[in-house]
Amino acid sequence: MLRRALPAYLMLAAGLLLAARADASQVLYGSLDELTDEADVVVFGTVSRVEMGPDPLVPGRFRTRVEVSPHERLKGTQSGSVSFVVPGGTYGGYLYRVAGAPSFQRGDQVVVLLYRQPTGRLAPLGLSLGVYVVQSGPLAEPIATSDRRGLALRVRDPAGRLTRAPQAMHVDTRPLKHLLAAIRRRVEAGR
Repeated sequence: MLRRALPAYLMLAAGLLLAARADASQVLYGSLDELTDEADVVVFGTVSRVEMGPDPLVPGRFRTRVEVSPHERLKGTQSGSVSFVVPGGTYGGYLYRVAGAPSFQRGDQVVVLLYRQPTGRLAPLGLSLGVYVVQSGPLAEPIATSDRRGLALRVRDPAGRLTRAPQAMHVDTRPLKHLLAAIRRRVEAGR
C-alpha cells in the first residue's frame, strides 16, 4: 500500500513546493541611510574580476567572488581592490541561483554596500538591496539602479509585525551623483 501511495505523496510534496514562492528571498527593507549605517564598507568602482565556484566555507554550495577596483571609497578603511561574495554561480555546467542575489559582469560600474560576515568575508547587505548598477542615463548622466525585484521585501508595520513592502520599493533608481552625495552625507553624519 505504501508503494502505491508514494507517488501521490511525492506529487503532493512537489505541488506544495511549487506553490511556495520560489522566486524570492525574504529580506527586511532598509532605506539608503539605514544601509549606509549598517555597512562596513561602501565603494563605488568597476568590477574587475568575477570568479564562480564551490564555496570553500560551505560544502555543497556555490558562490561568486567579485572583485571591484574602486573609483571612490565611501566607507571603510580597506585599501586596494575590494573583494566580496554573493551566493550562487555557475560551475561545471551547473547553475546554482539564489533568488534576489545580484549578478555581476566584468566591467560593470557599481556602488556596493557591504557587511562583514562572521567568517570575515564581505557580502552585499540584503543581497541585491545593497547593490546599485551604474548605467548611462538621459543626456549621458550616469544613473544608479538597485533592482530588488527578486526579493520579497518586508517592512515593519506600526505594531512591529513584518508585512510586504510596497511595490515601489522594489526598484530604486537615482542619478549617480545624488546617490554618492547621500551616502557621503550619511557617513559624515555618523562620524
